[in-house]
Amino acid sequence: MAARVGTNYKSYLFHLENNFLSYETSLMMFPPPIRQFFIIHSLVRKMGNIVYSIIWLLILFFISFFVAGFCAGFYIIVHPLSVCLPPLTSLAELLLQGVQFPHYCADKMMSGAPLG
Repeated sequence: MAARVGTNYKSYLFHLENNFLSYETSLMMFPPPIRQFFIIHSLVRKMGNIVYSIIWLLILFFISFFVAGFCAGFYIIVHPLSVCLPPLTSLAELLLQGVQFPHYCADKMMSGAPLG
């Protein structure tokens, strides 16, 4: 059965894209060793680079919490004033991004995304 589709990775992806099969059901056409290769390969492909994850973790702990704490204090003051003074709206949005910086770092850490 595997001979019809081919056992190499490119022919499998071509078959998967052209027949719109789900990943789990299409793996059943391969023998168990090849099936495990595809499962492991897909897990590794979903994981990001571990080095970038460690860098993002360091940024999260040593930089982002301090930035968020600094911005939160000013955001509490500036945000209500932005209703009275519309030019402060852009400053309030910038401070809000600073408050959300730990979330951004944690998201990048989990995906293993490169810096930049």
